[in-house]
Amino acid sequence: MQFHQILALSKSFSGGKLKADTKVLFMPGCSLSGYRPDLVNKMFGYLKENISHVELYMQCCGQPVKDIGNEKRFQTHLEQLQKDLEHKQIKMVIVACENCFEVYKKHLQSVEIKTIWEIIAEYGLPDHIKQKRSNMVDKQKTFALHDPCRIRMETQIHDSVRWILKELKLEFQEFEHNRKHTHCCGSIHMNHELNPDKYKEMATKRAMETEAEYIICYCQSCVHALNVCDKKTIHLGELVFSEDIKYPKSQNQKSVSTFKAWKNRWKFARKK
Repeated sequence: MQFHQILALSKSFSGGKLKADTKVLFMPGCSLSGYRPDLVNKMFGYLKENISHVELYMQCCGQPVKDIGNEKRFQTHLEQLQKDLEHKQIKMVIVACENCFEVYKKHLQSVEIKTIWEIIAEYGLPDHIKQKRSNMVDKQKTFALHDPCRIRMETQIHDSVRWILKELKLEFQEFEHNRKHTHCCGSIHMNHELNPDKYKEMATKRAMETEAEYIICYCQSCVHALNVCDKKTIHLGELVFSEDIKYPKSQNQKSVSTFKAWKNRWKFARKK
């Protein structure tokens, strides 16, 4: 795990092409960049259409370092990131990872932190996306929406996600424990690596709290965790941006090898 985090925070897996006038960074997060790079590219395309001076930048937030007990390295990493953003005069960081949102909102005081979902709710969905996704939704399937525990107190994110689903005309069920009362998917504190039995127990318990066949998540870690039992999971980004949601085959996110996920992250960091 220590070697894993050395790699994650290294320059080989960090960086991006910044212009002199760049003011906004899209920092999608490690998980989604590794497992669905196509979605990251489409999210970035959407941002470029709506926001000026935005660039894609790969950077681990460092939360896993803290989870394995290296608080000093975690603090050092964020202090350096803060200095780098100030030096580059970055005004806003947009994330597609709720772990990143929690970390950056707490530790990066000089920039505004927003999720991609808030940006979409602010600028809207293009009509062609709304129409296409509406036609792709199988009305006979049942969906439930899971809120990540990391942002359980962030009402504006909860509202933005529900607004997007309404725009897509996708009917969904609410978990009994949702929003600020949501239950964890099990992936918190690196449980999947450090305590796999607890991870599976928590994920199974959460997944079985709904009778819906499909669980919509807007956190990639939650997508992986809740893909258990007889449930199927789908990332909100797939519903909005993916071209391959053809029911019923693609209603469960395809698995990606660890090697390929790291390779995808490396490619993003090396993009020029």
